[in-house]
Amino acid sequence: MFVMAYIDAATGALLLQALIGSGLMFMVMLRFYWSKVKRIFSRNVSSDEEGGSGTAD
Repeated sequence: MFVMAYIDAATGALLLQALIGSGLMFMVMLRFYWSKVKRIFSRNVSSDEEGGSGTAD
């Protein structure tokens, strides 16, 4: 059986919009989680851990 199917302009635009939106969502999630991973493995020391209270008494 031969099925003749087509994608009209509205369906094509919807699929393209979903594809672009999914790609952007993936990039934002990647950036968010990458910053969390970097924060876990960074060796930054805050001023409280250095023993300084920040005041000159």
